[in-house]
Amino acid sequence: MIKLTCNACGGKLEITPDIERFACGHCGNEWIVNRSGGIVSLKAIEEQLSKVQEHTKETALHTRETAEHSKIIANEIKAKKINERIRALSFEAGRIDRNPYKKNKKKSSSFIYSFIFSGILLFPAIIFYSSAPSVSTVCIILMVIAPLIVSFFISETIPDDRQRDVNLNRSRAIAKELNELSKKAKEIEAGFLR
Repeated sequence: MIKLTCNACGGKLEITPDIERFACGHCGNEWIVNRSGGIVSLKAIEEQLSKVQEHTKETALHTRETAEHSKIIANEIKAKKINERIRALSFEAGRIDRNPYKKNKKKSSSFIYSFIFSGILLFPAIIFYSSAPSVSTVCIILMVIAPLIVSFFISETIPDDRQRDVNLNRSRAIAKELNELSKKAKEIEAGFLR
């Protein structure tokens, strides 16, 4: 048996060598038996609990700081990806042709018809060449002018309504996604400022 005195009330205590924790029979305070270097002493449970609580608070603070740091890094990565996507979409939006044109198939067929017309005018020009040179001259002039008239009045390209609709729909989709990404970027930025 080891004889000790209660640090709180001064009461006499007797403990066995295998006891680690006990309560004083006089005042009820709880004690932890501390054995170090052949010396036996008592430490109040409250001291130990306060040390545990301090350590728990430090651990919680460290965990919270680590979580906040991780959140900041994650938000930085998100912000970087959002900005990359915004740049890519802006580039794509700049390349969309809102008024696309396509080759005019009618122009090539009109040229064919103008040459056929010119060929038809060749016969009267040859026939009337000796008897009516003025008719023949008019036919030759029309033969030369017909393809020029066709090329002047009929454009090589015409608006491509189908492609324009596709391009406008894509432009709207890009604008919507850019708006959503901009909102997300602002939310992340607001999180950095807190």
